[in-house]
Amino acid sequence: MMRIIFLMFNVMALSIPAIAQKTHRAYVEPFSVATPEGVVSKVNSTYKSAIDITDSTKCVFKSAKDQDSLGKAYNKFLMEFGKFLSAHGFKWEQTTRCWNRIYFNADGYVDYYLFDFKTEISNEKLLKYKELFAEFSDTHKIGITASEGFAQCSPVTFQADK
Repeated sequence: MMRIIFLMFNVMALSIPAIAQKTHRAYVEPFSVATPEGVVSKVNSTYKSAIDITDSTKCVFKSAKDQDSLGKAYNKFLMEFGKFLSAHGFKWEQTTRCWNRIYFNADGYVDYYLFDFKTEISNEKLLKYKELFAEFSDTHKIGITASEGFAQCSPVTFQADK
């Protein structure tokens, strides 16, 4: 009798639809690592820019309304990441500037995150930052979807923790 119950449980568990989730970890590296590996040229040829102010045919979000929605979702995503860093004990000793380009898939999850700190940081801090962004991107996505993957770049300034 026990064997039948166990088998029925296993069959029932297999029939439950899987919850949609990210199936891979984002590639998270500085541009200085990604460029020689050929990652930058690969992703730039694969992902369209989210917006293009000179030619809307070259971007994913074409209308002013869609671009505004993207801007709000992108800013919220970055703010959530900042809160995630703080919640995980990550502290900035000084105001730190960074340039980043984030490559999102159509569902809004991060596939690639490339960055370049404009303020010098220690190697230990860099490694922890990479680790935390990868962890964050496992469970967080930008609050907008698209018909295809897209890339968005921006400067980011992290304020020193007091």
